[in-house]
Amino acid sequence: MSRSIEIVWNAIGQEKFDQIVNALLRRRYVEDPDRKAQPIDGRGGDQGKDCVVLYRGTIETIYQYKYFPEGFSGDWRSRRTQIKRSFKSAMKHKPKRWILVIPRNPTTSEIAFVDKLAEGHDVEVDIEGEAALDTALAENLDLARYFTEDPVRELLSDVGRPELMLDNPERIHDAIAGVQRQVNARNPYWGINFSVDERGITQTPYAKDPDAPSIEPILLNVRVGVASANYAAFEKLWQYGDVDGVLVLDDSEHEHFEIQGPDLVAQNGDGRRLEISKPPIPLEHQKPVEFRVVDEDGHTVASVIGKGIYAARGSHGGTLKVEFPGGMHMKFTIPDDMAVPGGATMNWHPVGQDAIAVHRERRAVETAMHRSNYTELWIGSKRRTRWQTNDAIFSGFNDGDQKIAEDLAIISKLLEVALTIPEQLTVAERREIRELRLLLDGYCILMPEINGATVTVENAAREMLADLVHRKGGVRFAGPLEFTIQSHALVVEEVYLFHPAAQLVNKEEVLAALEDPDTELFTLKLESADDTPFRAFNPRLVPNPDSYMLPTPLEIEGIQEHPAIALIAERWEADLESPENEEEGP
Repeated sequence: MSRSIEIVWNAIGQEKFDQIVNALLRRRYVEDPDRKAQPIDGRGGDQGKDCVVLYRGTIETIYQYKYFPEGFSGDWRSRRTQIKRSFKSAMKHKPKRWILVIPRNPTTSEIAFVDKLAEGHDVEVDIEGEAALDTALAENLDLARYFTEDPVRELLSDVGRPELMLDNPERIHDAIAGVQRQVNARNPYWGINFSVDERGITQTPYAKDPDAPSIEPILLNVRVGVASANYAAFEKLWQYGDVDGVLVLDDSEHEHFEIQGPDLVAQNGDGRRLEISKPPIPLEHQKPVEFRVVDEDGHTVASVIGKGIYAARGSHGGTLKVEFPGGMHMKFTIPDDMAVPGGATMNWHPVGQDAIAVHRERRAVETAMHRSNYTELWIGSKRRTRWQTNDAIFSGFNDGDQKIAEDLAIISKLLEVALTIPEQLTVAERREIRELRLLLDGYCILMPEINGATVTVENAAREMLADLVHRKGGVRFAGPLEFTIQSHALVVEEVYLFHPAAQLVNKEEVLAALEDPDTELFTLKLESADDTPFRAFNPRLVPNPDSYMLPTPLEIEGIQEHPAIALIAERWEADLESPENEEEGP
């Protein structure tokens, strides 16, 4: 370690010793997602622990600090009582490791003493002394500088330059701004933006004058050999201006670069790294781009509109990347030579996108894939390219649950509520979405969660009630039905809930009410008499609401149908084939 940042451990005192060790331990575990170092404020009693390491919330390691510059042997042997007491308190927490931290390297007898503490306990023990602390500081020089800055500040104050000490945000800002001003004063057309991270200093040229590239051009000479791992990516960049993310070239045997131009930027690539990227098109310059599917006669059969987010040119043509509102991303390679085939690729990221937009884009892609169609790219009112659909283009198309986008889009449109494509769904959530969609489409659905109901009937229905008390029969009643979709409470106002074989649970109560001529309202508690759930449908969407209706299967990939669906269908077919339903002959 450099003497300029050396820490004399036996002279810093207890308070600073604790501060340094706390900082080093927090840094030691900062990149471990499962562990966290938590220093303990000992003013209320540390209970044998100055810092604990939590593994997923449970104490795994306990560090005990003892600022014993003279150690705990010889004349200082009495200090061992303190250590024993701290160790005993720490064992109440059942750690896997207990580590004593002291400001000097331990002696052989001190190591033996600590090792003996572990006898009778399921714990690993260790000592971290001066050597371990120096090593940790050498690995974290910013911490070493932080804890030794006072003498430097005093020196700079003595020579009349305290502003060089970057010890507060204002001085840091002033220093960086000063460097930026000096650099930008070196050239009237180009400036340099700086950024600093763990990789080093990154310099990014920018034009202060829109004509800077023609007045003082910056030339980039790059050599990338065929043996380079970046050769294919660089060829794509060179020919069509296409770069995915950032292309990084290191000065090496197969890669070399040189920047020519103003002194501000001119440099040889020796020992440096070149990062090439293409920023997206600014929002104010993004133009609508239409993905259009047409048949052989040129009739449009599907169309979606997105926006161009990236455009670049190379030696052979250009690249255009388009983003659509439903999460579809397409990249088009457009050669200058019309005799050379272009290309298109697609990626699909529908999660979190508007369900109607996702459904529209899915339908357009399915139309392009499954019919003999042509695909066209339009910018404004001009067709830029046309090609015969190739399934390979849509290799990024993730089929997944084919109905989820359609189901959510129909619900969203009919109930005028914004719904998005979820990352995942429980089986119950997926069923509820499908049930609501089918109900809105006019289908009869099974209601697995409803095996009974409580309804109130007026006096006018006395005759029907008397009949229902003595037998099992069909019941139907109207009312609203509520569904919860993506935290929205959605209501279908007019729904018929029915069951062809229901029975009264509270017969005696209803009979007593029927015998009382003054009873105006009857409360009926109904349940299924055949172990099948109630059904529901929207009477406004059914041609004949009084006809017998079978519940529609959900047909969701990967989710089993409710067993009552098949049972109800079998009973219906059996009823149709029974002699009671056969027509008599002449």
